Amino acid sequence: MTNINNSQDGEFKGAWSFCQHCGEKIAFSAINCPKCQKSTFKSSSLLEQKSSKNYGIAVSLCGIFGMIGLHHFYIGKYLHGLFDLTLFLSWAYIFFISNTSNGTLLLLGIFFFIIDFFHTIFVFYKLIVGEQTDGDNKLITH
Repeated sequence: MTNINNSQDGEFKGAWSFCQHCGEKIAFSAINCPKCQKSTFKSSSLLEQKSSKNYGIAVSLCGIFGMIGLHHFYIGKYLHGLFDLTLFLSWAYIFFISNTSNGTLLLLGIFFFIIDFFHTIFVFYKLIVGEQTDGDNKLITH
């Protein structure tokens, strides 16, 4: 989990994270964990790690059009967006367009729907807590 606070002058103050190795709360800009001394694999500049994508737009797109995958196209993860769009079109076609009573096909539609739904909840959670990255692997934060 990451907490980034933006001040008036554009500098980040009070930013913190957790060590991936021992779980210790550390400064976001820390290069090594003070407890376990392992590398945090982070750049020392917070501005280099913050995405230029608007946090509010990304969260709104995920909340409203999450199962379609529009938020992935916005944040620059195009293959992920195509995967979401394919899942959506698959279950939507099975449920609303095809006039089938085939039990296997209906189960497949339910399976696609469940995958799409829980995937959207997972990405929405990652956006809310500030752990989702954009296509350039930068954090999308507010």
